[in-house]
Amino acid sequence: MSLNLRRTVFSFALVGALAPMLAAVLTPAIYILGEGETETEDVYVAASSARIDGTIDGDLVIASGAVDLNGDVLGDVFVVSHSRVYIAGDVTGSVRGLAREVDIAGTVGGDVAVLGGSLNISGSVGRDVLVVAGSGFVTGSTGRDLQGRFLDAEIDGTVGRDIDITVRNLRVGPSADIGGDLLYRADSDATVSGGAEVAGQFNRLPSRAVFIVRVWLIGATILGFLAFVASGFVLLMLFRGTMSRATALVRTDTWKTVWVGFLAVIGLPLL
Repeated sequence: MSLNLRRTVFSFALVGALAPMLAAVLTPAIYILGEGETETEDVYVAASSARIDGTIDGDLVIASGAVDLNGDVLGDVFVVSHSRVYIAGDVTGSVRGLAREVDIAGTVGGDVAVLGGSLNISGSVGRDVLVVAGSGFVTGSTGRDLQGRFLDAEIDGTVGRDIDITVRNLRVGPSADIGGDLLYRADSDATVSGGAEVAGQFNRLPSRAVFIVRVWLIGATILGFLAFVASGFVLLMLFRGTMSRATALVRTDTWKTVWVGFLAVIGLPLL
């Protein structure tokens, strides 16, 4: 897995673990920001569904069901959804999402990083697209690189630089315009329509591993991280009464506590 993709997966896990806990500003059952309304700071939302027709002058961090973003976000968007995320407005920064379905029909000025069931880009992305999804459709434009893993993918739009993907089935449509290389790892050749243009190399590389196995490994990594974070919060809640005493002990007898902790970490697994 590339470094960028590792960072992407870690970001998904972090957002998934923390977004509901960060919802200290706005936590209604349904979040609505009406047309003409403006939030002048970062917005944190935990809701059953959300519709944003106004403007957010900052970042949007949201854990929700269906999300309809028709307005503007003048920062980054971090979203976790068990349903569809539809972005028809303008996002100045980047979009990072964990969702069943992500549709980008508007404009994203930065990067798009998605882990989910499907990704559909019919609008424009200013920089890179990093994705792990069951299906992917690119009929709009991507300013730089497209990287990721799919079961099924269709490229029928513009990619400014390179494509490097692992895929089971790949179709390159007649409107595809790739400014660099198109490298794909698959067990079978791509279906290429007449009219598709690739400025650089167009090569199929051997699959490095069974695709489904790699997807399951990525999922297991995310679940493991979430379980680690959740267990930490549970322990903090169970032993919150001892936290002040533990902090005082570390300050007054630092080396003793370091050695006790070291011996516990090394010794307990050997018992």
